[in-house]
Amino acid sequence: MMLANNRNTATRLNWKQFCICLGLFLTTCSPLWAAGPLTPEQSHAQFVLADPNLVIELVASEPDVQSPVAIAFDDQRRMYVVEMLDYPNGPAPRQPPEGRIRVLEPDKDGRYRARPQPFADKLLFANGILHYDGGFIVTCAPHILYLDDTNSDGEADKREILFEGFNEGNPQLRVSSPLLGLDGKVYVANGQSGGKIRQVHGLEGDAAKNAPVINISNRDFCFDPITMQGEAVSGMGQFGATFDQFGRRFTCTNRNHWIYNPLPEKYIRRNPHMVPPLQPEDDQGPGGAAKIYPLTRNGATMPEHAGTFSAACGIHAYCGTLLPKIYRESLLICDPTGNLVRQEVLTPQGAGFTGRPAYPNQEWLASRDPWFRPVFITTGPDRALYIVDFYHQVIEHPEWLPEDKKNDPSIHAGKDRGRIWRVRPRDGLRPEVTEHKEEQATQDADVLAAKEVRENYRLLQNGQYEPKLISRNKGFYHPQVRAQSIKFFASLISKELSVTRDLRSYAYDEDASVRFQAALALGAFNDNSVLEALAAIALSDANDPWTRLAVQTAVPERAGKLLAILFEEYSDVLTWGDRDDGTIPPLQLCQQISPERLLLVRELAGLVGSRRDKADILTVLEAMFAMQGPHALEYQLAVRAGLGDGVARRRGNWQTLVEAIQPEGAKYIERLDALMANTLRLAREGREETPQRLAAIATLSQVDWAVAQSVLTPLLTTDQPEKARLAAIQALSAHASDEVAGMLVSAWPALSPAARRATQEALLATPHRVLELVSALEAGKIEPSTIEPLRRAQLTGHKRSDVRERASKIFAAVATPERREVVARYQAALELAGDYGRGRAAFIRVGCASCHRVGEVGVAVGPDISDTRTKTRAALIQDILDPNAAIDGNYFNYVVETKDGRTLTGLLSTDTATSITLRRADGQTDTLLRQDLESVTSTGKSPMPENLETLLTPQDLADVVEYLFGRGGVE
Repeated sequence: MMLANNRNTATRLNWKQFCICLGLFLTTCSPLWAAGPLTPEQSHAQFVLADPNLVIELVASEPDVQSPVAIAFDDQRRMYVVEMLDYPNGPAPRQPPEGRIRVLEPDKDGRYRARPQPFADKLLFANGILHYDGGFIVTCAPHILYLDDTNSDGEADKREILFEGFNEGNPQLRVSSPLLGLDGKVYVANGQSGGKIRQVHGLEGDAAKNAPVINISNRDFCFDPITMQGEAVSGMGQFGATFDQFGRRFTCTNRNHWIYNPLPEKYIRRNPHMVPPLQPEDDQGPGGAAKIYPLTRNGATMPEHAGTFSAACGIHAYCGTLLPKIYRESLLICDPTGNLVRQEVLTPQGAGFTGRPAYPNQEWLASRDPWFRPVFITTGPDRALYIVDFYHQVIEHPEWLPEDKKNDPSIHAGKDRGRIWRVRPRDGLRPEVTEHKEEQATQDADVLAAKEVRENYRLLQNGQYEPKLISRNKGFYHPQVRAQSIKFFASLISKELSVTRDLRSYAYDEDASVRFQAALALGAFNDNSVLEALAAIALSDANDPWTRLAVQTAVPERAGKLLAILFEEYSDVLTWGDRDDGTIPPLQLCQQISPERLLLVRELAGLVGSRRDKADILTVLEAMFAMQGPHALEYQLAVRAGLGDGVARRRGNWQTLVEAIQPEGAKYIERLDALMANTLRLAREGREETPQRLAAIATLSQVDWAVAQSVLTPLLTTDQPEKARLAAIQALSAHASDEVAGMLVSAWPALSPAARRATQEALLATPHRVLELVSALEAGKIEPSTIEPLRRAQLTGHKRSDVRERASKIFAAVATPERREVVARYQAALELAGDYGRGRAAFIRVGCASCHRVGEVGVAVGPDISDTRTKTRAALIQDILDPNAAIDGNYFNYVVETKDGRTLTGLLSTDTATSITLRRADGQTDTLLRQDLESVTSTGKSPMPENLETLLTPQDLADVVEYLFGRGGVE
C-alpha cells in the first residue's frame, strides 16, 4: 500500500479503494500516508530528539546495511550487523536462508563501511549477537551458535551449535538478545516461544543423546560459556533484554516496555508450596500498555492497542559515562510501530522500581518518517548510543494479516534498506578517555559503586572472594554494593559461621533492596535461627510484593513458626514506636495495620494450608487465637482465608484441613466456626470498605454455596461501595454453582465500569457462564455495546463454534440499521476537502466542545479526541455518527434516582465508599451521598447524541475531521 504523503490525496480515494487501505491499516503496522522510503539524509531531518544536549547522526546505511536487527562490536571497534533479510516469510521454497552477519569498519569520519563478503550467511532468522572470546554467540532458533574467524580472513570458518531446542515459528517470537552477565553467564530472552533445550557443544554419541533437557516454558535461559551448564531463569523477554550497571536484568514484551524480575528461579523452586509471580501479559506489569506519543499516524495490529506500546523491543540500560548521569538511571526502549524510542526514568521502590517517561507527553526520540523502525539499542566502544533502524514499510508477521494481504508487496518493502544511528553529546565524542580516567574524572557514586560490584564478581569467579568481604561491604556507602555482596553469600555458607551473623544483620539495613537480598539468602538455613531476621524484614517491607515473595521462599517448612513470631509483634501494635528493646530497630516499626500486612499474613497462611502439616497448622492456630490488640480480628480473618487458599491449591477444601488437625485441633474448631460467623456478619451488615470488611467478603469464596449466596447477593447492589462490590464479584466467581452467571447478569445494569470489567472476566471464566453471557446479550439483558473490544474478540474467536456464530451476529448488529445507513451516507465526506477554520467553528457550534477538549477549545468530559494519530478519518466519522457502536467502559451514561425523587444523569467519574460523582457537559458535576440514593443504572450508551447528522452536512463533517486531523491542539 503506497499513498501520497498528502491528506487530501487520501480523501480523493473512492470508497472501495479506501476500504482496502483501511483494512490493511488496521491489521498491520504500515503507515497509511507513507508515499515511500526517504533517503538517510531526508529521514535524519524528520527526527525530534528531546534532549537538547544530544545529537543524532547517521553512521551506516544501505547498501552497507540491509534489514538490520542487532549489532555488536569487537575489540577492534568493528561493527557486526545481524541482517534479517528473510523477514517476515522466510526463504522462498527450495532456497537457502538469506539472513547474514556483515562486518562494518569505522573510517576517519566516524562512519562505518561494509566489507565485501559477509562474516556469515545462510542464517535463518538470526536475530541476536554477542562478542565473546574472540568470536560471536548468535541466537538463531532452534540453535544458539558460536561463530569465529579463526584464520582472520574476515569470514567465520568456525560454526558450532552450542544449544538446540528453541522453538521456531514466528520470527518475532524467537530466542534472542544474548547478553553477558556480571556472573560470567550468557543470558538469552525466551522470545515467548519456549522450547526444551539440550546442550550440543562438547557432547557426542550417547552423551549428546542423553543430555538433560531444560524446559524454558514461560522462562528465559542462561548458560555458562565455559562449562556449558544451562538453566532456566525467571522472566520471559520477547525481543530485548539488558543489564544495568549493577547487573540487574530487564526484559520487555511487545506490550510491556520494561519488566524487572529480581526473584531468581532457583529461589522460587526452593518452596514448592508458594505461588510464583506471574509473567506480565499484555496490559499487565510495571510498564504494560503505557501511552506513547508518536509523531506519525501508524496503526496498531489491534485497534484497542492504538496509542500505547504495541511493539516494545530493544530495551537497553546505558552503563557508560559519556552521557549524563540520568541515562544510567533510565531505560531506553524502542517501539517500531510508533517510530520512536522511550526514555524511562527508574526510581527504586522496594526490591523493584517505578518508572516514568523522561519527558511529559513527548518521547526521547521520535520521527516523522513512518519507515523509521528502531528495533535495537546498544552502547558502542565510544560510549555513545547506537540505534538499529530496520527501516521497513511494514513491521508485522503475516500470521496476523488477512489472507489476501499475506503476500502484499509492501510486506517486503525496505528489505534492501537499513540504517544505524548514533546519539552522542552535542560537544562531540571523547574516545581517547579511558574507563579508568573517566571514572576518576566523574567521581560519580554509582560509577564507583558499579566498579566495586564488578570487582567483587571478578573475585568470586576466580575463587578469591573471601567471607571477610561480606563484613567489609556491610559498611559500604552504596546499597547496591551491599545487596550484591549478599548474592555471593551462598558460596560461602560452609566456610565461616560469622558470615551468618553478618547476614542476619543485613535484615535491618536501611535500604529495601538490601533487605530483599537478605531474605533470599536467609532461606539457605533450614533452621529457626533466621526467623527473627525474616520477621524483621516482613514487618518493614510487607508493602513490597517482591519482598513478600522473598520471605516466602525462605520458609518452605517454617511459615507457621514465622507467622507465630509476627503475631507476637502484631499484638503489640499500639505500643510500637516507643519500644527500644533491641528486638526490632525503630526503622522497622509501623504503628498502623495495612492491607499489605494482611496480604502477607494470608500468603504465609496459604503456605501452611498447602503443606498440610498438622504441627504447623496447630502452631498458627494457637498463635492467632492468642493475639491481643485492636486488629486481632483482621489478622485472624486473613489466616482463615489463607489456610483456605492453601488447601484449595491441592484440590482440598476447608473440611480437608479440619480433618487434618484432629484430634489435637478439635479445641480450635468451635473458635473457627465463631470466627466464620463474625466474618459473615461483618460482610453482610457493613457498609464500609475497610480492610477488615474486604477481607471478610473475600473469605466468602471458601464457604458453602448456600451461605455464600445469601450474603453475596445484596453485596452487588448500588448501596455498596465500589471495593466491596468488586470483592463480592471475585468471591462469587470462585464458586462453581450454575447460579453465579444469573446473579452477575442481573446485577449488570447497576454496575460501575470497574465492576463490569470484573464481571466480564467472571462470565468468561467457564463454558456455562459464557453461554449465559451470550444468551443475556441476545435477550438484551446486557447491551452488546457495553462489552469491551478485548472481550468481544474472546467471544467471536471462542473455541466453541456455536458461541462464535452467536457472538458474531450479536456484535455485527451493534449499530442499528438507521445508524449504519447514516454512516454510509456520510462517507461522501471522505472525498471532500475539509477546512480547518470552518471545522473549528462547527466543532463549537454543534456542541462537541461541551464534552471534548481540543487544544484550548472545549471541556474535557468525554474521552480524549485531540490525538488523531491513532485514528483514521473513516473511524472518526463512525465515532461521530454512531457513538454507541463501541464505547470505552469509562464513558457510559448513568441514570441516578435519589430517595427524594430526583433523577440525574452523567458519566460516573467517582465511586467511593460514601458517595458518587456524576460529570456532565460543560464540566458540571453532581456529588451524591450513597445513603441518599435509590438506584444507579447504566444506560449502556454514550451521553453523546446519535443525531448529529441533523446538525452537520457532509461538508461540515469533513471540516470537523480536518480540524481534528489538523492538530487543533495548536491554537
